[in-house]
Amino acid sequence: MLFAFDDFLFDDKRYELKKAGATVKVETSVLKLLAFFLKHPGVLISKQELIDQVWEGRALADNVLSVTVAKLRKALGHAKGMSEYIDNVYGRGYRFTRRVICDLPATERKLPSVSPLTSISKELLLVGRDSVVKRLEVGLNDALIGRGGIYILAGEPGIGKTRICEVFSNKATASGALVAWGRCHDMEGAPPFWLWYRVLKELQKVGCEEEIREILVRRISELALFFQEPSLSAEWVVESITIGHRAADETIEVISKMSASQPLVLVLEDLQWADSASLTLLDYLASETARLSLLVIATLRSTEILEKSGRYESLRHALGHRNCERIEIDRLSEADVADYVTALFGRDDAVLSRAVYEKSEGIPFYMAELLRPWLGLERPRPAQLELSGLALDMVRQRLGKLNTETRFVLSAAAVIGRDFDLGMLSHVTQREVQNLLDILDEPLANETVVPSSQDSAAFTFSHELIREVLYENLAATERRRCHLRAGEGLEKRRNSGNEIESTELARHFLSALPDGELLKAIDYSRRAAAEATGFRAYADARAWLLRALGVFRLTVNPDPHAYCRVLLELSFSERALGDNQYFGHLRQAAAVARQHGFGKLLAVAGRLMNPTPGIVALDEACNVLEAAEASLLKEDNKTRAIVLAHLAWTPPYCLNGQKVNELITKAERLARESKNAEALTIVLRGKLFFTGSPSAGETAYAIADEIKRLLTSLPEAFRIWHTSGIQVFYYIHAMQRGDSKAVQQVFDEYRESVDKLNNVELSWHQQRMRVIQAINRGDFTDASAELKELELKAKTQHFYVWPLVCALDQNFLQRQTSQIQPIAEPFLSRVRRLLEVSDADSLSIRSRKIESMVDFGLRDEAQSALKDISAELLVGLPVDLNYLGSLARLSVASCEMQALGHAEALYDLLKPYAQYFAADISFHCEGSISFFLGLLAQTLGRTAEAIAHYEEAIERNLRFELKAQVARTRYVLAKVLAGRAVRDDTNRARLLLDQAVIVARDLGMQSLYHAAERLNIKVRGA
Repeated sequence: MLFAFDDFLFDDKRYELKKAGATVKVETSVLKLLAFFLKHPGVLISKQELIDQVWEGRALADNVLSVTVAKLRKALGHAKGMSEYIDNVYGRGYRFTRRVICDLPATERKLPSVSPLTSISKELLLVGRDSVVKRLEVGLNDALIGRGGIYILAGEPGIGKTRICEVFSNKATASGALVAWGRCHDMEGAPPFWLWYRVLKELQKVGCEEEIREILVRRISELALFFQEPSLSAEWVVESITIGHRAADETIEVISKMSASQPLVLVLEDLQWADSASLTLLDYLASETARLSLLVIATLRSTEILEKSGRYESLRHALGHRNCERIEIDRLSEADVADYVTALFGRDDAVLSRAVYEKSEGIPFYMAELLRPWLGLERPRPAQLELSGLALDMVRQRLGKLNTETRFVLSAAAVIGRDFDLGMLSHVTQREVQNLLDILDEPLANETVVPSSQDSAAFTFSHELIREVLYENLAATERRRCHLRAGEGLEKRRNSGNEIESTELARHFLSALPDGELLKAIDYSRRAAAEATGFRAYADARAWLLRALGVFRLTVNPDPHAYCRVLLELSFSERALGDNQYFGHLRQAAAVARQHGFGKLLAVAGRLMNPTPGIVALDEACNVLEAAEASLLKEDNKTRAIVLAHLAWTPPYCLNGQKVNELITKAERLARESKNAEALTIVLRGKLFFTGSPSAGETAYAIADEIKRLLTSLPEAFRIWHTSGIQVFYYIHAMQRGDSKAVQQVFDEYRESVDKLNNVELSWHQQRMRVIQAINRGDFTDASAELKELELKAKTQHFYVWPLVCALDQNFLQRQTSQIQPIAEPFLSRVRRLLEVSDADSLSIRSRKIESMVDFGLRDEAQSALKDISAELLVGLPVDLNYLGSLARLSVASCEMQALGHAEALYDLLKPYAQYFAADISFHCEGSISFFLGLLAQTLGRTAEAIAHYEEAIERNLRFELKAQVARTRYVLAKVLAGRAVRDDTNRARLLLDQAVIVARDLGMQSLYHAAERLNIKVRGA
């Protein structure tokens, strides 16, 4: 087969590559790789797949693939930013980016176009839109050579957006492009990915049937998981993120493959109705279009609907992308209307044209409606034109001419939706199908409705404005009755095995209220929210659950269990969105559950308040978990074990080693008695966290191994969540041991696992781990910019507790670079409030708050907070995964505050860990424990011990390649030596300061650099 791209021609049978007619000499292995790329243009191919297909799975040296790709790039003249052929997506694989034309059989060379639905006035000319069509033609020409883009046609209703798309799609088809249309759900409550589901269905008819069918089957099977009630757990969050991200990736993959074989034009109608999952996918696709033969044209009304629904943020990102251009469609000019009148009646008529312009106000839809009754007749006199009045009066006048029976049937059809079929219309109107066919004769004749091009028993309204008028003009009582019948009809179809989305059922049963069953409306709203959550459409999920919450106000005796469940699910969606109302709804759910003794729901609420060991818990977490434990049935060992494990890592229990041991021991016994792998895994995760000492390696690793065995029998959600947790544990243990090789090995394994999982949130944490790893090593060059980029992504994606994580990372960078920024007085009171210590704070959080108080000069607050951490509390702490990092931070604060009692206690607690490093689940490494022992010994007046500890810290930090900590320790040790006024000490202090100055300057640690310089001058002067 022959392949052509740019000025290259490649014969895959003869393995011959020519450029502009001249043969390019390249190794056979390189040409085999090229052949595989050319057969899969635009497709992201993993490294393993390339090895399996090109090298037939043979064992290769690590660099064979990368070297071969480099040779191929060189042969093709690959130039970054100018002539790029192969794109390397870090950690995921390679993609051939150029448009490829292959010598296919004649039957496959041109695929038929997917035609849009018939619309009104197709015989009429398009006027006044030449400039818009030309801009789209420029985009099409770019797409034909592999530089696609997205165009948004925006304007008011009736402005002619769809008509422009129809005219342009004909031009695109004539140019050899494949055109497919997808229309957003015409009313509220579109199912997740509905728009792209329709696009795939259209594409399925013309190409890649097997691939697309497989994707659709996967989508439906995965979606089925979320027809159930969500488990409202941290694991379920991960599962929903994974499935949503995978669905987006697979959709983009199919679109990429199809555009590689033939230029592709996608027309997306009514973007204002799109579900948030579809908008997010459009945002993803925007980044890919520049390297595809793909043109996307979308129509958009006013953004008011989006702003009200909470989906505007998703659309804003897509509209703001560099590959997306927004075209505002203006009203027609008087000259445009005159051209239309002339084309319609065959000659100029200035008076009639002026009248049409004034009455239509330049809106094409109204212009066409004014003249529609006169098609094929003599020109009307201006006085014969019916006044359009405001907004939709013209449509109302047209519909007003229909008899009462016809208007009712059409209004009932409008309740069903823009698309409707005879079977459902018969059920809603209680009329026979044959009767309905007779009634629809007139609306079909004047194109109020048009037949579906795909189903002889189905119809569609020719314009959304017509459906809206019919729907709004239906009396409220009759409208509710029609919604109820539509819901009942869809429910029957679903029970018979038809694929009916929960969003459709929820919309109808909610709109029927107060008619119908309240609990049924609530149930379908919850299912619709679960489906939306399953595809990360959290804004849509929140909207459904808020409507479900409102249903309870229709009765004075709401079902408390259903009410509590809706509150919990609502708080779950709000947490995913970063909406602070999450706290209030979660607390309200806990209060209802406690009032009625709903033990299982209390357990869910408590788990959401503190989902995993070592992170921030809500203040009420302990009380809610205690209430759950007291309310559970005695025989419910599974839930009780989970609750006890959560209690163990929740303050104040997590501050008492003896209590932690009792809770974990009891939880483990109950979990094993329940024989439930899920419960035992959660308990063992807690046990692993509290076996956090690096000296307890064998015990901890045995627990980790058991967790891994349990995970093989658990759903993907648990495998993702807990496997990543184990790898984080390995990583922290390796840091605490100062094992550079193990740290890198675990990091690589974690990255590989995350890449396979295709999980956007875990990928973010992996990227963050890489940046923090660089900061730990003293590589600060791009750290600030990278942290800001990570923060923006976390904010956009609404990752869990992202504000706290990002703030801690920025603060850590400032401390590492010795650049703590003073806080201006207007903000100091706010910082003081944020740093207030709570009873719900773990030791890790308390230590960070106290450290920050010292950093920002809040010495009184730091002194008070330190007093609350008694020596008895310190001695009784469990040695968890955050233990060394927490004690190290408390050591710094105690030394700064001259808290000698704390310094003495901390010295005794840390001394057994002198050979380890201060690291915790934040991934931050503060350096050798010996450094903190030196600070404590110096504060206690034990200078000789302090010097020995500092010397040991320098050696250990050097070995672990912690450059910033080495420089800082040298400076601190130099200060101690210089203060002793001993000649040998003074000489050594000079050497240490010289070394500290060089490193601080090279790393950009300005404050340390200047401090070391000043001390060096002073020492040398002495």
